Amino acid sequence: MNTYFDTCTTLDEAKSLWKRLCRENHPNIGGDLRTMQDINAAYADFLTHFAKSEARTRQQTAHEGGKKSAADFHDMDEVGEAIREMINFALSLE
Repeated sequence: MNTYFDTCTTLDEAKSLWKRLCRENHPNIGGDLRTMQDINAAYADFLTHFAKSEARTRQQTAHEGGKKSAADFHDMDEVGEAIREMINFALSLE
């Protein structure tokens, strides 16, 4: 698996990096289609894992306060996969 977004710790960092990589590698401006597909897949993976991680953090915080969170009512792996599918669909509309 590629490591384009391994150093990103926030959504803003990932989005900024994704935009830069798009400007450098988009096929419409001389870049390679396969590279751009790899970048988009890595970005989708980052967003999926980030969303699941954030949900689990909110769940842990809620439990520490004696409350429940949305993650208590949903399978976060399924939610993450649904997010990934939506991102891949949106990226394929370019």
